[in-house]
Amino acid sequence: MRWLRTLWRIMLLLCVALVATPVSAAQPAPADVSLRAWPSVRDVLPGGVVSVELMAHNLGEGRASYTRVELEYVREEINPFRTSLNAPGMWVSELGSRRLVIEFDQLNPDEERRALIFFRVNENLPSGFRIIARARVQWQDSNGKRNAGTNPLIITVTGSQPAEPRASITPTVAAANSPVRVSVAHYFPNETIVLWLNLPDGSVRPVRETAQSDGAGTAEFELRLPDLAPGAYTLVVCGHVSRITQVATLTITPDRTMGP
Repeated sequence: MRWLRTLWRIMLLLCVALVATPVSAAQPAPADVSLRAWPSVRDVLPGGVVSVELMAHNLGEGRASYTRVELEYVREEINPFRTSLNAPGMWVSELGSRRLVIEFDQLNPDEERRALIFFRVNENLPSGFRIIARARVQWQDSNGKRNAGTNPLIITVTGSQPAEPRASITPTVAAANSPVRVSVAHYFPNETIVLWLNLPDGSVRPVRETAQSDGAGTAEFELRLPDLAPGAYTLVVCGHVSRITQVATLTITPDRTMGP
């Protein structure tokens, strides 16, 4: 039975060794931040405006403790004048003649954050000139600091004269309580359009609805203006960023569906 006692002692020692050996902690999952950068237009007029949207998206299973996006450009070609950030904690940490740095703060798994930068193009750039910008992202996670870049952003300057902003209403004569369509063109790209009415008695009435221009600075939307007495009105269409202001006239006729 000696061999049995020896086997028992060996098994006991193995159990003690397994219990005493610490189990290594699982390595935290890393973050995987993807950066997309694209301009609102590929062709732009001298003196015109172009916006660049930066989107950082964490595709990994871990958290990025901080995320920083750098956009390289040449201020003599395009000059930044406004930024729009979509989340609290984001801020511009550097604004120079060659680069702009935005702190995107931490990014949780599957979280994305966006920044929109508006640039004014140098009005003296010749037709055919190519503006080239580059964007990079840096973040830190459980594996340390990591970074990634994007393809160059290329915008070509055209030689045409700048188009005049405009706003129009269709139809220009409408019955009370009926909808009208508003069209806007040649405003700033991706800006909010605010509206108000000048009433026949000279007073002003705000319009609660707003619109958003697309990457080409255009917008088309339906607007319903209830409780307007018959008469001649002026709709004021103003760009929230550009302050471009256009007016369109509208004549309201009695609503025949309401009876005499």
